[in-house]
Amino acid sequence: MKSKGSAQVVEMSFVLPIAMVIVLALVYLAFAMFFYGHAHNLARISINELCKNVGSDGLYWQLLGDYIEDESLKRISDNLVTSLENCSVLPGLKFESSCTVTGKLHQPIANVYIEASYFGKHIFTVSLSKVAYKPHEFACVVDFGHTIEKDFEKLKGIYDAFF
Repeated sequence: MKSKGSAQVVEMSFVLPIAMVIVLALVYLAFAMFFYGHAHNLARISINELCKNVGSDGLYWQLLGDYIEDESLKRISDNLVTSLENCSVLPGLKFESSCTVTGKLHQPIANVYIEASYFGKHIFTVSLSKVAYKPHEFACVVDFGHTIEKDFEKLKGIYDAFF
Protein backbone atom coordinates (compact mmCIF):
# COMPACT_ATOMS: atom_id res chain seq x y z
CA MET A 1 0.00 0.00 0.00
CA LYS A 2 2.76 2.44 0.82
CA SER A 3 4.35 2.08 -2.60
CA LYS A 4 1.05 2.92 -4.30
CA GLY A 5 0.65 6.09 -2.20
CA SER A 6 4.19 7.21 -2.88
CA ALA A 7 3.66 6.64 -6.61
CA GLN A 8 0.66 8.95 -6.51
CA VAL A 9 2.69 11.62 -4.72
CA VAL A 10 5.47 11.36 -7.32
CA GLU A 11 2.91 11.47 -10.15
CA MET A 12 1.24 14.55 -8.63
CA SER A 13 4.62 16.25 -8.24
CA PHE A 14 4.99 16.06 -12.04
CA VAL A 15 1.38 16.66 -13.09
CA LEU A 16 0.48 19.52 -10.73
CA PRO A 17 3.22 21.96 -11.87
CA ILE A 18 2.40 21.25 -15.52
CA ALA A 19 -1.29 21.86 -14.84
CA MET A 20 -0.51 25.11 -13.01
CA VAL A 21 1.67 26.33 -15.88
CA ILE A 22 -1.14 25.57 -18.33
CA VAL A 23 -3.71 27.41 -16.18
CA LEU A 24 -1.44 30.45 -15.80
CA ALA A 25 -0.73 30.45 -19.54
CA LEU A 26 -4.49 30.45 -20.22
CA VAL A 27 -4.97 33.34 -17.79
CA TYR A 28 -2.26 35.37 -19.55
CA LEU A 29 -3.76 34.47 -22.93
CA ALA A 30 -7.14 35.73 -21.69
CA PHE A 31 -5.46 38.98 -20.56
CA ALA A 32 -3.83 39.35 -23.98
CA MET A 33 -7.14 38.80 -25.77
CA PHE A 34 -8.83 41.36 -23.51
CA PHE A 35 -6.09 43.92 -24.12
CA TYR A 36 -6.26 43.32 -27.88
CA GLY A 37 -10.02 43.87 -27.90
CA HIS A 38 -9.73 46.94 -25.70
CA ALA A 39 -6.90 48.41 -27.81
CA HIS A 40 -8.92 47.79 -30.99
CA ASN A 41 -11.91 49.56 -29.43
CA LEU A 42 -9.76 52.53 -28.36
CA ALA A 43 -8.27 52.71 -31.88
CA ARG A 44 -11.76 52.72 -33.39
CA ILE A 45 -12.88 55.52 -31.06
CA SER A 46 -9.74 57.54 -31.85
CA ILE A 47 -10.12 57.11 -35.60
CA ASN A 48 -13.73 58.27 -35.45
CA GLU A 49 -12.62 61.34 -33.46
CA LEU A 50 -9.92 62.03 -36.06
CA CYS A 51 -12.48 61.81 -38.86
CA LYS A 52 -14.81 64.22 -37.05
CA ASN A 53 -12.01 66.78 -36.68
CA VAL A 54 -10.63 66.50 -40.22
CA GLY A 55 -11.06 69.55 -42.39
CA SER A 56 -12.08 73.07 -41.66
CA ASP A 57 -15.04 75.29 -42.44
CA GLY A 58 -13.71 76.29 -45.85
CA LEU A 59 -13.77 74.22 -49.01
CA TYR A 60 -10.04 74.49 -49.81
CA TRP A 61 -8.50 72.51 -46.96
CA GLN A 62 -8.07 69.42 -49.15
CA LEU A 63 -6.13 71.38 -51.76
CA LEU A 64 -3.89 73.03 -49.17
CA GLY A 65 -3.20 69.82 -47.23
CA ASP A 66 -4.38 71.24 -43.88
CA TYR A 67 -6.20 68.07 -42.97
CA ILE A 68 -6.38 68.50 -39.19
CA GLU A 69 -5.42 71.17 -36.69
CA ASP A 70 -2.38 70.42 -34.55
CA GLU A 71 -4.19 70.93 -31.24
CA SER A 72 -6.98 68.53 -32.24
CA LEU A 73 -4.47 65.87 -33.27
CA LYS A 74 -2.51 66.35 -30.03
CA ARG A 75 -5.68 66.16 -27.91
CA ILE A 76 -6.85 62.94 -29.60
CA SER A 77 -3.38 61.39 -29.37
CA ASP A 78 -3.08 62.34 -25.69
CA ASN A 79 -6.52 60.84 -24.96
CA LEU A 80 -5.44 57.59 -26.62
CA VAL A 81 -2.17 57.46 -24.66
CA THR A 82 -4.00 58.16 -21.36
CA SER A 83 -6.59 55.46 -22.05
CA LEU A 84 -3.88 52.92 -22.89
CA GLU A 85 -1.89 53.81 -19.76
CA ASN A 86 -5.01 53.31 -17.64
CA CYS A 87 -5.57 49.79 -18.98
CA SER A 88 -1.97 48.55 -18.54
CA VAL A 89 -2.51 46.79 -15.21
CA LEU A 90 0.10 44.06 -15.67
CA PRO A 91 3.68 44.95 -14.77
CA GLY A 92 5.86 45.09 -17.86
CA LEU A 93 2.97 45.77 -20.24
CA LYS A 94 3.68 48.79 -22.44
CA PHE A 95 1.70 50.39 -25.25
CA GLU A 96 3.01 52.63 -28.00
CA SER A 97 0.53 54.55 -30.12
CA SER A 98 0.36 57.15 -32.84
CA CYS A 99 -2.41 59.06 -34.58
CA THR A 100 -1.87 60.66 -37.99
CA VAL A 101 -3.87 62.09 -40.85
CA THR A 102 -2.28 61.80 -44.26
CA GLY A 103 -3.52 62.59 -47.72
CA LYS A 104 -3.56 60.54 -50.86
CA LEU A 105 -4.83 62.24 -54.00
CA HIS A 106 -6.13 65.04 -51.77
CA GLN A 107 -8.31 62.61 -49.83
CA PRO A 108 -7.55 62.59 -46.09
CA ILE A 109 -6.87 59.21 -44.49
CA ALA A 110 -6.94 58.90 -40.69
CA ASN A 111 -4.49 56.34 -39.25
CA VAL A 112 -4.21 54.93 -35.73
CA TYR A 113 -1.40 52.56 -34.76
CA ILE A 114 -1.10 50.76 -31.40
CA GLU A 115 1.66 48.32 -30.50
CA ALA A 116 1.74 46.33 -27.25
CA SER A 117 4.80 44.72 -25.69
CA TYR A 118 5.23 42.67 -22.56
CA PHE A 119 8.68 42.98 -20.99
CA GLY A 120 10.03 44.11 -24.36
CA LYS A 121 8.48 41.24 -26.36
CA HIS A 122 5.97 42.17 -29.03
CA ILE A 123 2.44 40.91 -28.29
CA PHE A 124 0.17 42.46 -30.90
CA THR A 125 -0.31 45.40 -33.24
CA VAL A 126 -3.55 47.23 -33.99
CA SER A 127 -3.51 49.37 -37.12
CA LEU A 128 -6.66 51.06 -38.42
CA SER A 129 -7.16 53.43 -41.34
CA LYS A 130 -10.27 55.22 -42.50
CA VAL A 131 -10.96 57.68 -45.29
CA ALA A 132 -12.29 60.90 -43.78
CA TYR A 133 -14.90 62.97 -45.52
CA LYS A 134 -17.15 65.86 -44.62
CA PRO A 135 -20.80 65.25 -45.53
CA HIS A 136 -21.66 68.96 -45.41
CA GLU A 137 -18.93 69.71 -47.96
CA PHE A 138 -20.36 67.07 -50.28
CA ALA A 139 -23.78 68.71 -49.89
CA CYS A 140 -22.25 72.12 -50.69
CA VAL A 141 -20.62 70.75 -53.83
CA VAL A 142 -23.90 69.15 -54.96
CA ASP A 143 -25.78 72.41 -54.32
CA PHE A 144 -23.10 74.30 -56.23
CA GLY A 145 -23.52 71.87 -59.14
CA HIS A 146 -27.28 72.38 -59.19
CA THR A 147 -26.78 76.16 -59.19
CA ILE A 148 -24.35 75.97 -62.11
CA GLU A 149 -26.76 73.73 -64.00
CA LYS A 150 -29.62 76.24 -63.58
CA ASP A 151 -27.37 79.16 -64.56
CA PHE A 152 -26.11 77.21 -67.56
CA GLU A 153 -29.70 76.65 -68.78
CA LYS A 154 -30.35 80.42 -68.56
CA LEU A 155 -27.10 81.15 -70.39
CA LYS A 156 -27.96 78.56 -73.03
CA GLY A 157 -31.28 80.32 -73.61
CA ILE A 158 -29.48 83.65 -74.09
CA TYR A 159 -26.93 82.00 -76.38
CA ASP A 160 -29.68 80.40 -78.45
CA ALA A 161 -31.50 83.75 -78.70
CA PHE A 162 -28.45 85.54 -80.10
CA PHE A 163 -27.13 82.79 -82.35
